[in-house]
Amino acid sequence: MRLKVKLLVLCLSVLLMQSTVGGAVPAKTDQSPKSGIEYRVIHFPQNRSLGTVSITTPINGVIYPSAVWRRWANAYREVRVPVGTFVRLAVPQSDHDVVIALKTIKPDNAIQSLELGGAGFKSNDWQYIQHLTDLRALDLSADDISDQSVSNVKYFPNLQMLHLSRTNVGDAALKPISMLHQLRTLNLDNDRIDDQGMMHLAKLSRLARLDLNNNNVCDGIRCILDKPLYGLNLNGTKANDDVVKMIASKKPPLNYLFLHYCKITDKCVPYIGKLQTLKFLNVEDTPLSQPALQEIGRMLPQCRVVAGASGQTKEYRKMAH
Repeated sequence: MRLKVKLLVLCLSVLLMQSTVGGAVPAKTDQSPKSGIEYRVIHFPQNRSLGTVSITTPINGVIYPSAVWRRWANAYREVRVPVGTFVRLAVPQSDHDVVIALKTIKPDNAIQSLELGGAGFKSNDWQYIQHLTDLRALDLSADDISDQSVSNVKYFPNLQMLHLSRTNVGDAALKPISMLHQLRTLNLDNDRIDDQGMMHLAKLSRLARLDLNNNNVCDGIRCILDKPLYGLNLNGTKANDDVVKMIASKKPPLNYLFLHYCKITDKCVPYIGKLQTLKFLNVEDTPLSQPALQEIGRMLPQCRVVAGASGQTKEYRKMAH
């Protein structure tokens, strides 16, 4: 009889815990103080988790795309993080109630990176995050936002990374983005950007990585070629031989260049050969001939060149040896 009572109490306790966080019990994490380490406290809601908290150590105050994030805790009640680390909050997808609850996060400088991609963030939801003024990275990929609402990025003057892929934003959204003078990484994949809108990006003096996959851009690329670009994605754009020539003439310090599905021909090979800093080049599904690809491999022996039809790719490297 006593055993049955104990089992009943245990079951009721588990059910109670699940009900407090929307059916999920926050995982336990070791946040006990470590000797010699100073901590700060972030206050999340008492009744549910807002997602996953991860931490990283910035390099000179910068979050790079290659940053290694360590999963730290569930965003639930009080979370202690080491002073000097940056904090990322990844919100569950398709959970708009969590988006609304973001307004309860304290203090205002608690979060440096916020992942809302696919969370159901909408144009009128900026009010729930605009108090998080210390954001350095913001991901709104696949969310439903308007060009006009992007003006709310003004609340995040320290943004270094902004992901707006598959949000269907257009040229008008780039004007407020151009005022983010700390911005280094911008992802606009599968949006509605054309050459006219590219003019706004000329103001981003620190731009190092730009993704324009499947946008209607061509000559407008010239507006950003004087930036410290190490990564440029032009897959599925109108980039052609003249664009490659333009890139080579400006000689940005590119490590990665993506030209998948672009209308480039063998005429651009001498210009590609001038990009001596390249470590990776994607020219899949382009008209480049086999001899042209071999010549690229000879001129750029340090570069991994991926070519051929999708699903049947081949690498060309050091083909002259």
